[in-house]
Amino acid sequence: MEKVSLPIKTKIAACCMSIIGGIGILYGIARYIKHGRPVTPGFVGMSDAHLGVVFWGLIFLICSLLLFKKRKYGWVFSMILNGWLVLQGSFGFFVSLFEGEFLEFLQWGFPLFFISLFLFILLLLDRKNFWKIAS
Repeated sequence: MEKVSLPIKTKIAACCMSIIGGIGILYGIARYIKHGRPVTPGFVGMSDAHLGVVFWGLIFLICSLLLFKKRKYGWVFSMILNGWLVLQGSFGFFVSLFEGEFLEFLQWGFPLFFISLFLFILLLLDRKNFWKIAS
């Protein structure tokens, strides 16, 4: 039986998502270690911001692993995740213009918006090839 490889655009998107997920997890843990025990504890003493970064890193990592395993629901979850981030980024752009926090948006929201848009487009363009080989 011949092993079918993952389509190239899906493979690029899955690699980028796993890198983003790994960086998010490491960043959240490093920020927790740097700042010590926060005043407002969350899960295992992590603040909400640290926990949120680790959580979204795990979500990205899980979606990329499901894409690597060629699961259809992994593609659906990845599209929902990246589509939600694209909508949130475009909404954040307009909110930052009206509230005068445009420089903060350029620092965090702008790169995340375009990376998510890039991943969304890659997955959308390669959906027919992925659905042929997915289980």
